[in-house]
Amino acid sequence: MKSLIAALILIVGILSGCGNPLNNVTFEGHIIEKRNHHGFQILVMKNITKEDIEKKSKEQLIQEANDNFSATYFFVKEDKYKELEVGQKVIVTYNKGQPAMESNPPQTDSNKVEIVEE
Repeated sequence: MKSLIAALILIVGILSGCGNPLNNVTFEGHIIEKRNHHGFQILVMKNITKEDIEKKSKEQLIQEANDNFSATYFFVKEDKYKELEVGQKVIVTYNKGQPAMESNPPQTDSNKVEIVEE
């Protein structure tokens, strides 16, 4: 009986662990800003082209992101932060329902960032 209870506790612990792939969602867009603000962050914006990023100022892009609610700041690890560049197209995987900092654009953690070749 004790081993059954221990096994059930172990299974529940594993299933409720973080990083559950069933909770993963993706956000695809271009990096319009990198910053080190309480951690390494990239600002990823949907529905924008690399040409738009080259033509507009950073301030214009961030204002557009705020107005359209089309961007999110993602916290990334330092090695990934150093690898990424403004203008790159990326797919960010993060946990659905994880807490996001109340800001515009919102800020949240990332699980994985993949560079998309254009």
